[in-house]
Amino acid sequence: MTLLRALEALVGVIPFCIALLLGARKNFGTSLGTKGSEFLSAAAGAAVAYAFVHILPVLERTRFLLLREVPDRSLPLDGLGVYLFAMAGFVGFYGVDQALFRPRNGRHGDGHDRSASRLTRGLHLSGVGVYVGLLAYFLVRGTERTASGMALYAGAMALHLLSLSHTLRKQHGDAYERAGVRILAGCVLVGWVCGVLWAIPHLPMLPLIALVAGAILASAMVTELSEAQGGHFLLFAGSAAAYAGLLLVAH
Repeated sequence: MTLLRALEALVGVIPFCIALLLGARKNFGTSLGTKGSEFLSAAAGAAVAYAFVHILPVLERTRFLLLREVPDRSLPLDGLGVYLFAMAGFVGFYGVDQALFRPRNGRHGDGHDRSASRLTRGLHLSGVGVYVGLLAYFLVRGTERTASGMALYAGAMALHLLSLSHTLRKQHGDAYERAGVRILAGCVLVGWVCGVLWAIPHLPMLPLIALVAGAILASAMVTELSEAQGGHFLLFAGSAAAYAGLLLVAH
């Protein structure tokens, strides 16, 4: 790990922390000078573009690397197991959201009456903390090797974390704004430190990348798009097209 790479990654994770703190504010939409739904529509468009134009190809590249790591051993399903990890990440993210925070029996309420217990909330935020820490770790040790690739990853994930933090604020209420978001921002920095100091061996890391990729896809499709309901389709489509164009040019 070179000092330059570590500093580039640090510059990338700072927007992660800012996005988490900004999304946790109850009035974050007005603080940006625009309606919250408009910004969420644009953020969702960028996240969806990143998911389809970058994450899916990364999964195929991850499968190729996995096959290359074990050339003298038979790999189950010809390496297609990486997609099973991605599916597990997708289903797990969606399942937790449905189990903990979706209204039951047609009842709708705020975030304070949709959680089973304080323990469940704590476990949920702990899982999210691991997730955001891994996002920061992959900025340091992931598949992106160029400054432009790291910048595009950092931009897409910052928008993703902004929307995720806004959703967590609605689910967990004021307690999240007071303390939860600061814990998550700390997890981002811990992920960066771990990436600088420790490299996970390739063989276990590749399925881990697939697992996190599936969670990103689930968040982009489920959380961000549902948050943007009632928003602006033209902003969503324009943002998706613009970010996809940037990814293609960088590629």
